[in-house]
Amino acid sequence: MTDTPAEARVQQPLPWHADAWQQLHLRRQRLPHALLMTGYAGIGKQQFAQALAASLLCEQVQTNGHACGHCTACNWLAQGTHPDFRRIGLAVEAAEEGEANKRSGQWISIGQIRDLAEFVQLSSHRQGLRVVLLEAADRLNSYAANALLKTLEEPPERVMFLLVSDQLHRVLPTIRSRCQQVLLPMPEAQQARQWLQTQGQVPDALLDLAGGMPLLAQRYQQEGWSGEWQQVVEWLSRPKQEPVSLVAGWSKLPLPALHDWISKWLHDLLQVTSAGMPRYYPARQEALQTLAARADRQALLACLNTVQQAKPLLTHPLNAKLVMEQWLFAYRGLWQKRAAG
Repeated sequence: MTDTPAEARVQQPLPWHADAWQQLHLRRQRLPHALLMTGYAGIGKQQFAQALAASLLCEQVQTNGHACGHCTACNWLAQGTHPDFRRIGLAVEAAEEGEANKRSGQWISIGQIRDLAEFVQLSSHRQGLRVVLLEAADRLNSYAANALLKTLEEPPERVMFLLVSDQLHRVLPTIRSRCQQVLLPMPEAQQARQWLQTQGQVPDALLDLAGGMPLLAQRYQQEGWSGEWQQVVEWLSRPKQEPVSLVAGWSKLPLPALHDWISKWLHDLLQVTSAGMPRYYPARQEALQTLAARADRQALLACLNTVQQAKPLLTHPLNAKLVMEQWLFAYRGLWQKRAAG
């Protein structure tokens, strides 16, 4: 007697992507060799691509196009052992092929793409498709992008490439031209809140901070910096405390988190100075309006530029404490100058 495979946990597309899913499902037999999923960060593009990969590999696909979750292929995929599936994620980039500029951060390297080139030339183990999921198409280094382009220009038979990108403009134009783009929408505010309620308690303020992107709000909650976030916002609302003593208490706060919070605050402050509505801090509208009445728009833009110029340092700052202090002094200086004037 043969045991029935246990049901595997397979990804499903999120509710606000149902229409996009249905459109692809109706064209299942006529899909191109490469799809490029695009849209805002934090809306579920990775989950959509993973669900599509599972569906393409599933041996008993449901009528709605979802993977069954109990066939051999689904179980292999859930265990990370499916021989016809490759996931390409981010890796720390090193200088390659004589590249002199060692950029900090995470990238998809040429080594990963070379390994992929060998995989796509193999025969399928299950007589079906081989599927490649490339998680960050906008994070290919130059050598990796050119190597991938060669594969996309002459795609092997029965290989499906699923690319995902938060920043479409950073994807090599020739790669974009070899893919069919799938623009995935963000959810309506109420839909996002309803979904987050099913995932656990996530405050509305975090969904606002995430710009309405529910998976980003969920990540904020999981990172556990809500206490520090509240302190930062309180200080931005009333920047009286001296920055050096303030930063001393944030020794464990990741620099990218502070950069995100301050950048979004400055964005909202600029919006309010132009009679707009705050996007990320709507609950702080009164404080933003009070500050906007005293603000010099050009000085605000210069402050935002100071913060944004430090973006390349976020993943490998020489001194995170000094960078934080620079941002806070620049911001505090806005109001001291106005008071002195």
